[in-house]
Amino acid sequence: MSENDVGYWRRLAGAILNRKGNTDIPGSSIDVEGPLTEAELRSRLAGCAMELREKDRQIEVIRREYAELKAGSDRHASEAGDRALEELFRKLINPLGQLSRFAALHQQGRVVELSDLLTIGSDIEHELIRVGLERVGETGQNVPFDSAAHQRLSGGPPKDSASVTLVSPGYRFKGKILLKASVTTANRE
Repeated sequence: MSENDVGYWRRLAGAILNRKGNTDIPGSSIDVEGPLTEAELRSRLAGCAMELREKDRQIEVIRREYAELKAGSDRHASEAGDRALEELFRKLINPLGQLSRFAALHQQGRVVELSDLLTIGSDIEHELIRVGLERVGETGQNVPFDSAAHQRLSGGPPKDSASVTLVSPGYRFKGKILLKASVTTANRE
């Protein structure tokens, strides 16, 4: 209960108890002469009840407005996410279509150039990186082993910070590892 609510109830109690000036109740401004009649008490109580109903109505209006604003905000966030996904899909449709075409050519026994497939893979990775995907390491790179970001493929179990060679990169999005980089601890002498 807030301080305003407590003051409200104290003033109401003061009105009912007929305390002139109510110097012992903070925020009270009741000033009456003599004892209140039952009609005056009922009138004051009815006034307090009306005031309380009006405050309840105002609170309900504020709650509805908040709910509408939240729903609108959620809808806008969802629409923004949908637009971002649609934009990403539009960027990836062409490379995916090319992959489908190459798969069909391969099934027909026709030759598919590796360089064409690598270009498509690069285009796809470029678009994903553009929207926030991060590559973890580069193939052939020697780095300290990090169990949170690396997956061992061969060699003995490395200790954290032991030097390892990246066999293939990993990927993370917004700081979360989606795919650990593959590493090897094979002896290099």
